[in-house]
Amino acid sequence: DGRAGCALVDWIPCDERREQTHFLSWTWKYRLGQVRSALGMYRLKTSAIPEQVFFFMCFFVNNQFRILVEQTQTGSAGLETVFESNLKRIGRMVAILDGWENPLYFQRIWTVYEQFVASTLDVQVSFAMPPAATTQMNQQIYCGKVGIKAVTRSLSQIDSANAKASKPQDEDYVKSLIERSVGFAHVDHHVTQVMVKWIGNVVERRFQELVHDARRSRTLSQLSMQLEDEEERDESMVEAAE
Repeated sequence: DGRAGCALVDWIPCDERREQTHFLSWTWKYRLGQVRSALGMYRLKTSAIPEQVFFFMCFFVNNQFRILVEQTQTGSAGLETVFESNLKRIGRMVAILDGWENPLYFQRIWTVYEQFVASTLDVQVSFAMPPAATTQMNQQIYCGKVGIKAVTRSLSQIDSANAKASKPQDEDYVKSLIERSVGFAHVDHHVTQVMVKWIGNVVERRFQELVHDARRSRTLSQLSMQLEDEEERDESMVEAAE
């Protein structure tokens, strides 16, 4: 707008910013360590080359000087056009969950709305959690039916009508969009289905890992037995030669 005060992305050196490849869905209530560690976990599991991944992160892209300092803009300004057009343009989303037990992610109206829009636009969504939360969820899944039900139940408790935003005007605006379109119940059901599908994929991957580990263990066991047999034959041949 030609005035003093810019978005942080405009301050980042040109050689360190590119066209965004992934939209980052997160909440400002996260600690920096949670965001960094969750992105670290995403880096471990993704096939994308890290140097070619550039996130659209509202903290850097939106002009926070206008929103937080001057308060001449709101985070929800142009939401229907700006947010959805950026999401369509980028085509991929990485959503950071703080944990699987009563996650803060689903208590914020922004992130619930982002999940709903991503699903309706058929945008590819990947989920990432900090290492400790990921380990805890895997342990629950390894418990079988009881553990899987516990994870599913926790991540399916979507209540968009009672979700919050830091600024009341943003909360009211986002909720008014939902009410004027499909309604809270539809959003809750839609996002719940997204989470159930994700949990199903996680369970499938864990099962495949267990099968792979079992096969590798069996192969190693067979090799070990073969080596033992060969050692016994060698010893028998030495004894016979003596």
